[in-house]
Amino acid sequence: MERQFKTITRDSIPCWYELSWQEKEPAIILRVHQDFVESAPPIKQDAPIAIGLKKDFGFKKFTGSLNENFGFDDALEILSPKDEFTEFLIKIPEIKKVTQKKCRSCGGTGKDEFRAGEKCLTCDGKGREFDFDFEKAETISASLTVFFLLAMHPEKETSSPVPQLLTVQTTINRDIGGASLWGEYTLHLRKWLASLWQGGQTPILEMSRAMQTAYTKMFGPSDYIKDYAFRASVDYEWGWLNVDCPGDACGLNPGHDAEYDMKHGGGYKFTCHNVDNTGQQLTLLAGLAALHDLARKEIKNYEK
Repeated sequence: MERQFKTITRDSIPCWYELSWQEKEPAIILRVHQDFVESAPPIKQDAPIAIGLKKDFGFKKFTGSLNENFGFDDALEILSPKDEFTEFLIKIPEIKKVTQKKCRSCGGTGKDEFRAGEKCLTCDGKGREFDFDFEKAETISASLTVFFLLAMHPEKETSSPVPQLLTVQTTINRDIGGASLWGEYTLHLRKWLASLWQGGQTPILEMSRAMQTAYTKMFGPSDYIKDYAFRASVDYEWGWLNVDCPGDACGLNPGHDAEYDMKHGGGYKFTCHNVDNTGQQLTLLAGLAALHDLARKEIKNYEK
């Protein structure tokens, strides 16, 4: 019996949104096709998700229209339309901030008391204590969570000449694992990933570089976070993508049924592991945005 509905992992569906990466002045660009902007109903200020997130995180206001700054406290800044897409600028925020208080471990010297000539591990040699301010990152994460819910199932197809390449869902709360993300890679993206595989772990350096840039903007440079902490690689011939960023085994991996879906020619679902804060979530989203840019540029044939 012929299927009566389309799925993102098995069918080519016109693009309704996409992510892009801005390396200079690090930012994620959310691009929403104008057809979706016009057809998607605005989310009301008294919607349960808007009320709940405002209460949980103390946000001041919520805007649910895609014709202006979207989300909480103007987190997604609307730009001029471009190529049939409305664009939203999502600037990567600074989270780790140096205070004027002397580091309690080194007394402000920046030197390790027990290892001559070595930096203090606590303050990374700065001699000052750090504060971690997640407020801006939380407004971004909450705003994206609402948008991705709105965009989960578009009511009608757009007129875009190119297909959707990936979808994302996010969540935010203050529990462990409270900044999870998951989604789907389309059949086009999966085939392109498979074409990159050269045996073993085939790196996608554009993803790694974007993640490192985003993470460094949020948490500052550190001698203790090495390049290999930011990894994105195709690990099997079918297009199996693994992504890592700093944390306790923090990253993105294919979902439970992914191997079956890949071997049968489709796209597949991805999930995350130990994404405990919004900084990690934004780091991984930066990687996905860079992946999207590269794939959109390199995929020449969207035929099944």
